[in-house]
Amino acid sequence: MSATVEAPVESTDEESVAPDDPRILALGIEPPRSVAAVFRNFDRIKDLLRAEAAEGDRLARVTPLAGRAMRSSGFFQLTYPKARGGLETSFQDHLELVMQVSRIDAGTGWTVAILNASGHHSSRLSDEAYAELYPSVDTPVTNSWFPPAKVTRVEGGYEIKEGRWDWGSGGYQADMFSGGALVFEPDGSPSIDEEGRQRLVSLWFPRDKTEQAHNWDPMGLRASGSSSYYITEPLFIPERYTMSRYAPDRPDDPPMYKHLSNTYYPILGVAAGIAQHMIDLTVDAVRAKLRGGKLGEETHTALSDAMGECDMMVMGLRHWAQEGQRLIETPDNLMSPAQVESMLTMGIRAQQATGRVLDLLLDVHGSAFIQPGSEMGRAIRDYYTMRAHSQFKHSNMFLYTGRVAAKLADPDAVISPLDEPWVVYTQ
Repeated sequence: MSATVEAPVESTDEESVAPDDPRILALGIEPPRSVAAVFRNFDRIKDLLRAEAAEGDRLARVTPLAGRAMRSSGFFQLTYPKARGGLETSFQDHLELVMQVSRIDAGTGWTVAILNASGHHSSRLSDEAYAELYPSVDTPVTNSWFPPAKVTRVEGGYEIKEGRWDWGSGGYQADMFSGGALVFEPDGSPSIDEEGRQRLVSLWFPRDKTEQAHNWDPMGLRASGSSSYYITEPLFIPERYTMSRYAPDRPDDPPMYKHLSNTYYPILGVAAGIAQHMIDLTVDAVRAKLRGGKLGEETHTALSDAMGECDMMVMGLRHWAQEGQRLIETPDNLMSPAQVESMLTMGIRAQQATGRVLDLLLDVHGSAFIQPGSEMGRAIRDYYTMRAHSQFKHSNMFLYTGRVAAKLADPDAVISPLDEPWVVYTQ
C-alpha cells in the first residue's frame, strides 16, 4: 500500500464526538475492564459500525462516531500490560476481535489491529517513561517504521531535524505518534549495534509536534485512515522515549511481551473478515434472488466451496494464535524463529484463501457482483488493497527462509502441528 500520493482528503475532528455524546451513551457501553467486556461492547456497537462503514469508506478513515464508540468500548486498549492497568489480551482474543470487526468493514478492523501494536511496544519502555507518555491505557498511539527518518545520537537521546512516515493507520483515532529512524553518530557515520546492523529505533513524539498529511486515498481499506504524518519542527527525544526495532526477545517477561516479532499477528484476521463478509453478502443476494425457488447445483457448489475455504482459513489462523499462546506461556520458553515464521506466513496463506473465496463467489454473481459503490465492491477493493501489504504479499515469501532451512537441517525438528506429539483425548 502507498500513502504517498498527495490527494486532498476531507478532514474530520475525532474530538467532535465526546465520550458523553448522547449517541454514545445510548449504546449502553460498559467500562472495558475485561476482555469479556470488550466483546460485549462489540455486540452493542456492531450495528453502528455497520451503519457507519460506507461513510468511513468515503472519508478514508473511521468516522468520528464509530471511532468514539470503538474507543469507549476498549477496542484500542487490548494489549497493554496488566501490571500497568491493561488487559494483556491473548493472541486468540485480539485476532478474533479483528476478524469480527473486519467482517463488517476491513479498514475498521485494520485500525483495531494496528493501534493495539502500541501496547506491545510500550512494554519495552521503563516505568518512568511509560508514566510520562501514557496517562492511561486509553491512549491510542499510531506507529510506522517506514520510511525511516534520520536521527543523531547525542547525550541523553536523539536529535531529529525532520521526519515523515507513511502508513499511519488509525492516526485519526490516535493521541500520539511514533516513528522509525535510522541512527547516526555525531560525525555522520551510521551507528552500528552489537550485531553489526545500523541501529533502527522507534521514537515517541509529542502530539502537538506532529501533523497528518491527509493523503490516504487508496482503492480499499480506506477506513484505516493510514495517512502519512510528520514532525513540525526539530526535536530532541530522550533515550527513554525510544525502542529498538531489533529489541531482543525476553524470556522472563510476561508471555505476551517476550517477543515483538509477532506483535502484528492479529492483523491477519482482516483477511478472514473480508472473506466472510463477501460470503455473507453473497448469501443475502442469493436468498433475495431465490424467493422460494430451488438453488442451482453450480451456485450450491460455489457457495459450499467458498464457505469451506473460509472455514479452513479461520481455523488455521485460530490454531496458530492458540499454538503461539501455548508456546509463550510455557515458563522460560521462547518461540523458535521457525515457529514465529510459521505464524507470520499465515498472512500469505490467508490472502490466497481469500482470493479463492472471491473467485468462487464471482461465479455466483457475475458482473452484478462488482459494482464499485456497493458493499460487495468495497469488500473486493479491500481485498486487493490488503494484498499490497507486506504481511500478505506472496512475493515476500523469500524473506521467510527459517522454516524450510530448519526442516532441511533436521527433518525431525518440531515445526508444523503434525510434528507435535499427539495427546490422546479419548479416555
